Amino acid sequence: MSRRSVSRFWTAAYLICPVCRYISVIQRRKCKLKKSGHIKTMWCPVCQEVRQHIEAKEWEIAERYAGNDR
Repeated sequence: MSRRSVSRFWTAAYLICPVCRYISVIQRRKCKLKKSGHIKTMWCPVCQEVRQHIEAKEWEIAERYAGNDR
């Protein structure tokens, strides 16, 4: 399967740590995408603790959640 056809099935989801505002990127299948604002419990590499991250579908939304408006 070529790279072009694989990218049709996967997309990036942005997860924001509510404490340090670090934005992590994970890959999700397009059919399994969650709504913006979904909570995912995962390890934060900056805080060094398990935190409840807020999920955003697009980078602009992720920056808004993280408070990085320009």
